[in-house]
Amino acid sequence: MIKIIHDHPNYAVSDQGKVYRITRDGYKELKPIIFGKKYLGVRLDGKDELIHKLVMDAFSPAKDDGRDCISHIDKDLTNNNLNNLIRVNKSELNYMAPILPSIRIQKMRDCIENRNT
Repeated sequence: MIKIIHDHPNYAVSDQGKVYRITRDGYKELKPIIFGKKYLGVRLDGKDELIHKLVMDAFSPAKDDGRDCISHIDKDLTNNNLNNLIRVNKSELNYMAPILPSIRIQKMRDCIENRNT
Protein backbone atom coordinates (compact mmCIF):
# COMPACT_ATOMS: atom_id res chain seq x y z
CA MET A 1 0.00 0.00 0.00
CA ILE A 2 1.21 3.51 -0.82
CA LYS A 3 0.15 6.79 0.82
CA ILE A 4 0.97 10.39 0.01
CA ILE A 5 3.26 12.02 2.58
CA HIS A 6 1.25 14.70 4.39
CA ASP A 7 3.96 17.38 4.58
CA HIS A 8 5.33 16.53 1.12
CA PRO A 9 2.40 16.06 -1.31
CA ASN A 10 4.71 15.35 -4.27
CA TYR A 11 6.02 12.25 -2.51
CA ALA A 12 4.57 8.96 -1.29
CA VAL A 13 5.65 6.18 1.06
CA SER A 14 4.79 2.48 1.09
CA ASP A 15 4.13 0.17 4.02
CA GLN A 16 7.25 -1.69 2.85
CA GLY A 17 9.43 1.35 3.65
CA LYS A 18 9.96 2.64 0.11
CA VAL A 19 9.69 6.35 -0.73
CA TYR A 20 8.58 7.62 -4.12
CA ARG A 21 8.45 10.90 -6.02
CA ILE A 22 5.11 11.31 -7.75
CA THR A 23 5.56 12.10 -11.44
CA ARG A 24 3.20 12.45 -14.39
CA ASP A 25 4.16 8.90 -15.34
CA GLY A 26 3.52 7.41 -11.90
CA TYR A 27 5.90 6.77 -9.03
CA LYS A 28 9.69 6.95 -9.12
CA GLU A 29 11.43 5.22 -6.21
CA LEU A 30 13.98 7.34 -4.36
CA LYS A 31 17.32 5.92 -3.34
CA PRO A 32 17.71 6.15 0.45
CA ILE A 33 20.78 7.63 2.11
CA ILE A 34 22.24 6.72 5.49
CA PHE A 35 21.80 9.19 8.36
CA GLY A 36 23.40 9.13 11.79
CA LYS A 37 23.44 5.65 13.30
CA LYS A 38 22.66 3.90 10.02
CA TYR A 39 19.04 5.03 9.80
CA LEU A 40 17.77 5.27 6.24
CA GLY A 41 16.49 8.61 5.07
CA VAL A 42 15.64 10.67 2.03
CA ARG A 43 15.75 14.35 1.13
CA LEU A 44 12.28 15.71 0.37
CA ASP A 45 11.82 19.32 -0.72
CA GLY A 46 15.29 20.15 0.64
CA LYS A 47 14.59 18.58 4.06
CA ASP A 48 16.15 15.37 5.40
CA GLU A 49 13.50 12.88 6.54
CA LEU A 50 13.91 9.50 8.26
CA ILE A 51 12.08 6.74 6.40
CA HIS A 52 10.83 4.93 9.51
CA LYS A 53 9.19 8.16 10.67
CA LEU A 54 7.57 8.73 7.26
CA VAL A 55 6.18 5.17 7.29
CA MET A 56 4.74 5.45 10.80
CA ASP A 57 3.32 8.93 10.26
CA ALA A 58 1.55 7.75 7.09
CA PHE A 59 0.21 4.43 8.36
CA SER A 60 0.06 4.74 12.16
CA PRO A 61 -0.19 8.41 13.14
CA ALA A 62 0.89 9.39 16.64
CA LYS A 63 -1.74 9.77 19.31
CA ASP A 64 -1.60 11.85 22.46
CA ASP A 65 -0.58 8.84 24.55
CA GLY A 66 3.10 9.72 25.05
CA ARG A 67 4.31 7.15 22.53
CA ASP A 68 6.19 9.56 20.32
CA CYS A 69 9.26 7.37 19.68
CA ILE A 70 9.54 4.72 16.99
CA SER A 71 11.40 1.46 17.50
CA HIS A 72 12.53 -1.21 15.04
CA ILE A 73 11.32 -4.51 16.51
CA ASP A 74 14.13 -6.61 15.01
CA LYS A 75 16.76 -3.91 15.76
CA ASP A 76 17.64 -3.70 12.05
CA LEU A 77 17.57 0.06 11.52
CA THR A 78 17.34 -0.42 7.75
CA ASN A 79 14.17 -2.55 7.97
CA ASN A 80 11.48 0.11 7.66
CA ASN A 81 8.63 -2.28 6.90
CA LEU A 82 5.50 -1.19 8.79
CA ASN A 83 5.31 -4.63 10.45
CA ASN A 84 8.76 -4.03 11.97
CA LEU A 85 7.96 -0.62 13.48
CA ILE A 86 6.23 0.21 16.74
CA ARG A 87 5.43 3.43 18.57
CA VAL A 88 6.81 3.46 22.11
CA ASN A 89 7.38 5.99 24.85
CA LYS A 90 10.89 6.94 25.95
CA SER A 91 11.00 4.54 28.90
CA GLU A 92 9.87 1.61 26.70
CA LEU A 93 12.52 2.55 24.15
CA ASN A 94 15.25 2.68 26.80
CA TYR A 95 14.05 -0.62 28.31
CA MET A 96 14.19 -2.42 24.96
CA ALA A 97 17.53 -1.06 23.74
CA PRO A 98 20.00 -3.41 25.51
CA ILE A 99 17.95 -6.63 25.28
CA LEU A 100 19.07 -9.41 22.92
CA PRO A 101 17.08 -9.36 19.64
CA SER A 102 15.06 -12.57 20.18
CA ILE A 103 14.04 -11.54 23.71
CA ARG A 104 13.46 -7.97 22.56
CA ILE A 105 11.04 -9.10 19.83
CA GLN A 106 8.96 -11.02 22.37
CA LYS A 107 9.00 -8.08 24.81
CA MET A 108 7.85 -5.74 22.04
CA ARG A 109 5.03 -8.12 21.11
CA ASP A 110 4.03 -8.22 24.78
CA CYS A 111 3.92 -4.39 24.83
CA ILE A 112 1.69 -4.40 21.73
CA GLU A 113 -0.68 -6.98 23.22
CA ASN A 114 -0.90 -5.13 26.56
CA ARG A 115 -1.64 -1.87 24.75
CA ASN A 116 -4.53 -3.43 22.83
CA THR A 117 -6.26 -4.79 25.92
